[in-house]
Amino acid sequence: PGSHRYHVTDLGWRTAQLFTRTYTRLLRPGLAHLMTTSPTTPPAIRHRLDQLQTTFDDYARHANLIT
Repeated sequence: PGSHRYHVTDLGWRTAQLFTRTYTRLLRPGLAHLMTTSPTTPPAIRHRLDQLQTTFDDYARHANLIT
């Protein structure tokens, strides 16, 4: 009582582990492969990734996270 401490529930802990492991094992290596300038990246995927990057940049600017 009287503190702002958060007690992580079992579900919260498992959810955090799921997100961390998904990023580490799937997204990071997969996106690293796609984001190279390799000619093997299909143009449709390259276009969507460029759109995603633009959307992230716009959101970050709107939230004043970058200038």
